[in-house]
Amino acid sequence: MMIFLLLVTSGTIHPNPGPSGDLSVCHLNARSLYSFDTVLKSNRTKLDEIEFVLCNELQYDVICISETWLKPDISFEDIKIDNYNTYRRDRADGFGYGGVAIYVSDRLYSMRRQELEIQGLEFLCIEVKTKDKSILVSVCYRPPNVTANERKKFTDSFTAVIENMKSHSPDVCLILGDFNDRCVSWFDSHSHSELGLTLFNLAHRYGLSQLIDEPTRYTDSNATLLDLIFTDNERCVSDFGVSPPLLNLDHCIIFCKLSLKVSKSRAFQRRVWDYKSADFNSLNTALLNAPFDSAYEIFDDVNDIASYTSDLITSACSEFIPNKIVTIRHRDKPWMSNEVRRAIRKRDRCFKKYQRTRRDEDKLYHIVARREVNRLKRDAKQRYEINIIRSFSRENLNPRKFWSLSKSVLGYNSDRTIPPLKDNMNLISDDLEKAELLNCYFSAQMHLGQHENDLPALPPLSFLTVERLQEIVAVEEDVLKYLRQSNPHKSCGPDGISNHILKYCAHSLYKPLTKLFNFSLHSGVYPSLWKVSNVCPVYKNKGDKNIMSNYRPIALLSSVSKILEKVIYKAIYEFCEFNDLLISENSGFKKNDSTVNQLITITHEIYKSLDSGKDVCTIFLDVSKAFDKVWHKGLIFKLKQFGICGSLLSLVENYLSGRTQRVVINGQTSSSQNTYAGVPQVSILGPLLFLIYVNDIKDGIVSNIKLFADDTSLVKQIDDISDCFQTLNSDLVTLNTWAQQWCVTFNAEKTEYLIISKKKQIPHYPPLILNNVNIKRVTCHKHLGLILNDKLSWTDHIADICKKCHNKLNTILRMRHILPRLCIEKLYKTFVRSLLDYADVIYDNCTSADSANIEHVQRRACIISTGAIRVTKHVTLLKEVGLELLKTRRQVHRLTYLYKIKNHLVPDYLCNFHPLFHHNTENYNLRRHANLIPIRSRTVAYYNSFLLATIRDWNSLSAELITATSLASFKRLLKKNLNLCSKKIYSRGHGYEKKIHTRLRLGLSALNDHLYKYNLTLNRFCDFCPGNCIENTEHYLIHCARYTNYRITLLLGIKNLLCPDINIAMLRDLCPNYLSKILIEGSDDLSDDTNLELFECVFRFIKSSNRFSR
Repeated sequence: MMIFLLLVTSGTIHPNPGPSGDLSVCHLNARSLYSFDTVLKSNRTKLDEIEFVLCNELQYDVICISETWLKPDISFEDIKIDNYNTYRRDRADGFGYGGVAIYVSDRLYSMRRQELEIQGLEFLCIEVKTKDKSILVSVCYRPPNVTANERKKFTDSFTAVIENMKSHSPDVCLILGDFNDRCVSWFDSHSHSELGLTLFNLAHRYGLSQLIDEPTRYTDSNATLLDLIFTDNERCVSDFGVSPPLLNLDHCIIFCKLSLKVSKSRAFQRRVWDYKSADFNSLNTALLNAPFDSAYEIFDDVNDIASYTSDLITSACSEFIPNKIVTIRHRDKPWMSNEVRRAIRKRDRCFKKYQRTRRDEDKLYHIVARREVNRLKRDAKQRYEINIIRSFSRENLNPRKFWSLSKSVLGYNSDRTIPPLKDNMNLISDDLEKAELLNCYFSAQMHLGQHENDLPALPPLSFLTVERLQEIVAVEEDVLKYLRQSNPHKSCGPDGISNHILKYCAHSLYKPLTKLFNFSLHSGVYPSLWKVSNVCPVYKNKGDKNIMSNYRPIALLSSVSKILEKVIYKAIYEFCEFNDLLISENSGFKKNDSTVNQLITITHEIYKSLDSGKDVCTIFLDVSKAFDKVWHKGLIFKLKQFGICGSLLSLVENYLSGRTQRVVINGQTSSSQNTYAGVPQVSILGPLLFLIYVNDIKDGIVSNIKLFADDTSLVKQIDDISDCFQTLNSDLVTLNTWAQQWCVTFNAEKTEYLIISKKKQIPHYPPLILNNVNIKRVTCHKHLGLILNDKLSWTDHIADICKKCHNKLNTILRMRHILPRLCIEKLYKTFVRSLLDYADVIYDNCTSADSANIEHVQRRACIISTGAIRVTKHVTLLKEVGLELLKTRRQVHRLTYLYKIKNHLVPDYLCNFHPLFHHNTENYNLRRHANLIPIRSRTVAYYNSFLLATIRDWNSLSAELITATSLASFKRLLKKNLNLCSKKIYSRGHGYEKKIHTRLRLGLSALNDHLYKYNLTLNRFCDFCPGNCIENTEHYLIHCARYTNYRITLLLGIKNLLCPDINIAMLRDLCPNYLSKILIEGSDDLSDDTNLELFECVFRFIKSSNRFSR
């Protein structure tokens, strides 16, 4: 009891620690939320502290910021805080001062109430809703030292916003902000206040209480109350006060808590397995000796045998793999440490003491403690960044680690937080309630919504082949191969058997699992244990995050089940392929097929029609919940049509029935729900079953139909408008009839059509009708990731991908100070160039302006990675980083694609859509024996399209390339012809001196001669040396008298690397031009390590010479 009393009276420890359920709100004057910190080398210094202290440590639900100093070019992405929604209102003049912002925890429902704000007042208002309460929270900033007219204008505007907020009738109104009123106490005479008693009287007039009554800004000379909190419902306020300032700010944090219960981030427990410390040798021995066969003596039901087998595996794993229960808490910033956390608490105690005593001695203690926090944070962050640099710089860094590090550094890790969800008029905040709500919603989607008696009658059964597949046998060799292919980094399913175990215990598991699989296949029963899925809801990145329909379910299935699915998949797919059962019009989920293959076919047909002077109509149909609404009885019927029967058909039917799912959110698991339709999410068999289900969709369709899974399109050349649209409408009726027969829903409201034409005068076209709804005509549509417009130009698509690329480059740009050049180049290739590569064989015939926009993306990436000055020549930049022009890259991709078409490495529908080869080669010499038939064209667009342009390029290739025996050798020879010869050592290293060294190599630095060549200065001579010495790279490194002492150190360092027996004077005078070149470019006669040591000597010279300002 005595210890408890001492702890409570100490004033630094709360008697009941941990996050309370009250709604907590705070305010901070940031004086530039995103300014660059020259010590920490970061724009996010204040944001990091806000995130660490206010979000993670104190867990404020709403954080109000004044004086954000944001400009329009600073994006929301730049200032985001994980797990918080951002609202901002910048000062209207765009100069980057003033401004306000609010961060709201995404566990709360919030929205901006712009209609309550007023022009001319720096004021931002949002509405926060709890389960049954509405709270208006606003932040206000009033600049100091303004004229009497401006003070009156502020008073009038502030009065208006109070009236606006009150008229909304919320349960609580809160106004926080920096009012710069400069009073000492709220209840004094306000004789020194800029506004006098105006605010005080205004608060009384509207029934507002002002909570803060102690100084919030401390300077060397005085302490004043500037930051205020107004509320119209003081009874709801459970706590309020003033907290220490952050970093070197002179404004304190003010806060209040409302007795309105809100859901806080709760810790949850999870079992973690330490596979790195596992004894896999002993585990494999234990599994080899485990009595798996006993199950067949004890049980005769496959469900019991599967459960018994699973228990044996998990029991053995528990014995030989270390595991423990860990508590998962809100994640800190990765560079924060316990030492920093303790220093922050000490700083806060010193501030509280100074608040009480106001003694100079205590103020000094607080200043010292604050400086210590800043030092520790700076050191911790630098250590973290150094570790990142080291990790990225490792040459043997595996792709998965690179991907993980990249997403972590760039903030691309997916946010799995589920905010409050709307359920009719209610808001659901509890994790378990949200899990139940989402599970009900997801399972409802996997239901046809009709009674069994109301479902359509099946048509008469007609087989598509005389062949039958009635039973399959799992082969031990295949099971062993699939086990060894298991990805250990993927999550395990509800049975708890991970891919780690399957992969590293494959040798001891493949025999008992093969026996179990064959028992299941023979009996036609799929184990119930493997028909359970844990579902993780993932936001679709569009729409309101509080609406359930904006989440998709990602199911986690049993890993053992997926091995059996692979066995079944292989047998059914090979049977379908052998008997040519799957239509070529559907490119989804097939070997060697892709979206680009289909897009090439569609665009070629359109170009061909336009070349003949015909317009083209394309219809893009939207299917509602296609995978979730597969009618199981209809699917079994179609499997029978395919010749699948016997125990295999029984197994698939059992596989589909009796499936259950449960949603898991933050360790909270919902009850199980049955699913009555659809194919299992993220399964192996699901995609193939869906292809079989929609395989007959083209029956009776006259137009050219194309599918990629459920993405369905119709393409029709318009020879005669009336006939064409009659055919299209007839096809739409046929599709709708098919959909009704098989319980598929085409969404007419989301279905669109596009008329593609090169004509100046577009004729009138009749309407297209689907299910009695007129289809919307559009001027552009994104199909399979490619934006098609009504002129078949690529301007819209290229503008879209360039915008995405520049957004990603902005993210990389923010992190360039900690990322080595090699990493930035990898990030560009992984996250940016991949966007430009998609379907580039199709849009390569874009305009020169569009092509220039694409090249600008790569140019900007090169500047970011090298640190080059913006006006550096593009060709020089590309040579430095070893990249080709994107135009050249697209040509290589086109030629590679044509090689695959020529050698039947793509589906037949691509290989057969033009007679590529000369039929009679007698009149052609060896050089031309593999030439392709040119295609005639009338229009420039068709002439420059993929197939025609690539055939011309192909016919100009050397015989060695044309006759390449494999795709790999063809690519290697193409790459050899590009002659990309950047040295790897140019990409190694990091820091400011490395950037200057690169600029010297590029021939554009702050040296006068470099600037003169680019017309950036009128003087090309050295400012220090007499005699009109041109200040170029050689002069700076070898001759300039200003840096003689530093040069001696440089020459001593490189002498030991180049020629230890020669003195430094001879080394300098021997061949200064050659020596200068070696210092900048390295030497092919030296190893990479020696060249790097050479460069390090130059880096030290650059730093000590201080010639180049940062």
